[in-house]
Amino acid sequence: NQTIEGNEVIIPGTAAATDPEASSCVALQSNTSGGGVYDGLVITDNLIRISGAQAGNSERVYGIWENAHGHSSNIEVSDNIFANEAPDNDPALNLQRAFRVTSHSSDTTTVSYSNNLVSGANIGIHWIGDGYTSSPPASVLPVIVELNTLLDNGTGVWVHTDDLAPDPGGTPTKMSKADLGFNRLASNGIGVRSDDAEVLAENNWWGCNDGAGIGDCDPALYAGTAGFLDADPWLVLGLELDQDVVPVGGQSTANASLVVNSDGADTSGLGTLPDGTPVEFDASGGTMDPTDAGTSFGMAASTFTAGAAPGFFGVSAAVDF
Repeated sequence: NQTIEGNEVIIPGTAAATDPEASSCVALQSNTSGGGVYDGLVITDNLIRISGAQAGNSERVYGIWENAHGHSSNIEVSDNIFANEAPDNDPALNLQRAFRVTSHSSDTTTVSYSNNLVSGANIGIHWIGDGYTSSPPASVLPVIVELNTLLDNGTGVWVHTDDLAPDPGGTPTKMSKADLGFNRLASNGIGVRSDDAEVLAENNWWGCNDGAGIGDCDPALYAGTAGFLDADPWLVLGLELDQDVVPVGGQSTANASLVVNSDGADTSGLGTLPDGTPVEFDASGGTMDPTDAGTSFGMAASTFTAGAAPGFFGVSAAVDF
């Protein structure tokens, strides 16, 4: 059992490279072991700060690189922050990977990435690539990716299999897998991408109520000949008032919720978005207090106070749109 906790790593991120493979910077990385060598590994509460903008020919920057390939190890990567703080940072160009995934779950072990925050990276959570291959045995079970916040990245989550190694009947013997749930995905170029991988991405927030790839919501992209990407159903933002007739100067509580999915099912028993997800409240015909509130267990509340003049009023709530 090993715990890596409470570190702050500052990386300039400004180095130029004619060959990105020859110029890279890593904040935290484990060794390659396989099997159960890293059983009990916990990487938690670390802060990775990228202080500068990318060069024209950017180096690669890796935040937390879990490199065990330990498909029979319990591994937890949680409550970490990867933040690009440079005003001129461009997630489309910076070649930054906040988290690099190699290990998968098994019948008796779980690999999980939970409650992490990534902003401004080229890829938020990335199955190992960049000249290396992600081709775990087809017998592995999915990596659990839940309650993460992924904002303003080139791609939020990218799961891929680089060599399916099909058997004589054409069935893949290698397959990367992920289960995504209750993640906040907003303002990413691509929210989730699956390349020849099995990705279940139900009950996530895609930045708007319309669902992945519709309206202003983050896209979900599948490419390849095997595997899948299932992003339906998704979480939707709802709003209810405890009373819809309010006397002049009276009050009503507005309750915003992200605990019902696009199929109309209450998902609160399965999980909720990360606490503190910001909700903006607005009103006509009166005022809201507070105008900004963070969620707790998928809910946020504000009080509407009616104005001095009688008439119709309106209350709205918004998350990421």
